Amino acid sequence: MGVKSDTFIHFRLVYRKGQPFYVALMAAIAAFGCITSAHGTTYQARSGSEAQQYLNQAQPGDSVVLQNGEYENVQLTITTAGATQRPIVFSAAQGGKVKFTGNSGIRIAADYIILDGFTFSKVPQMNDTVNEVILLDSANYCEVRHSAFFTCGHHKWIHIISVTNGSTNNQVHHNYLENIVGQGIGIDGGAGNTDNHIHHNWINGTQEDGLFNGQEPIQVGQGKQHYEHEHRTLVEYNLIENMRGDADRELISNKSKGNTFRYNIFIRNEPDKELVLRGGNDCIVEYNYMDRGSIRAYGTGHIIRENYLQNNVLGIRLLGGDGDKYAETYDCVIEGNTIVNSMEQGIRIGDRPAFIHDIIIRNNKIQTNNGVMYYQDTDDLKNIQWIDNVGEGKATLSTSNIKAGVRQAPINTPRPSPLSYQEVGPAWLPPTEAIRQD
Repeated sequence: MGVKSDTFIHFRLVYRKGQPFYVALMAAIAAFGCITSAHGTTYQARSGSEAQQYLNQAQPGDSVVLQNGEYENVQLTITTAGATQRPIVFSAAQGGKVKFTGNSGIRIAADYIILDGFTFSKVPQMNDTVNEVILLDSANYCEVRHSAFFTCGHHKWIHIISVTNGSTNNQVHHNYLENIVGQGIGIDGGAGNTDNHIHHNWINGTQEDGLFNGQEPIQVGQGKQHYEHEHRTLVEYNLIENMRGDADRELISNKSKGNTFRYNIFIRNEPDKELVLRGGNDCIVEYNYMDRGSIRAYGTGHIIRENYLQNNVLGIRLLGGDGDKYAETYDCVIEGNTIVNSMEQGIRIGDRPAFIHDIIIRNNKIQTNNGVMYYQDTDDLKNIQWIDNVGEGKATLSTSNIKAGVRQAPINTPRPSPLSYQEVGPAWLPPTEAIRQD
């Protein structure tokens, strides 16, 4: 089956932006310092030390509100837990009006915490005092939402927002990351860290220094030693644009098992950028939209389906790893994808015959006048099944070692309507205001 005209209707069926947490009765809070209601106590903090004090004494259902202003070198740790239906909320008094600078950072080491509405600018500075800007450390059922990060991060292997040490069922959503220096949002590669949800974030550009790889906007797992860890991370409805640099070219880097990447938008990135399943097994890549950029995969049990890619050098590549740094590749399916205007190869299968086998490529559609639509590297790949794939255009249909399962025919390739800027990032940050704060 090909991609139907309504395949991407889900790009529009996303819920409206949730509003950041704004505290009612701010005048009364300013007068009395805190207000207690049936919904808990709301504390007003006027400094980093007051915020830490209130966070230490907060109970489930309470809120700590940090007043508008700039806060330099503030390091906060949250260890007091909220509860189901009664999280502890730490928020800006007004979305985007509380700015952290210098060596600031927030560590969440408790359950049921909501972090909401902050801005971080050039955090942390270049030293070893602070690593991650936001760290979820053995934290469960927490949210990091509606916050903005301008030119943050300082090391190629350090995430700006990191989930680690057995943190589960957390959400990182509706955030804006611009001019990222290191890695953006990451799930640590260690055991645990399961069932987390990364969604509706807007990641816009990377600091271009050309010195290292490791500027991935989103990473799930790190290192060969973590390929067997099952994380079950859901990464969906994120918009990633203007990415450049990074020798590994990865827009999303997967190095663990059981993750799903769907309904993400990739636009205005350098044409060699890729969504990469570097290692790990049993991942799903579906319903993503890429205008420039491609999908590259290694590993076992992956499904790559119903994606729309256009204006790329290479469309989808399924390669055989070396069995060491890159995983062996088998039992994978590539189906129902649409690729428009690829310059070299639309779908490519091959590389290292001993490490790639048992692959199904079916019901894909490619429309291009350049290169080769369906490409198989060598004749000695084992059990590579090409089934009912269609091509249209002046490009070569396939390499000669593909004996069946590809045909020339007119195809319908409706351009999907991807997410709008109004559906991603903080509710308080209109797209016209998302500019570099140098």
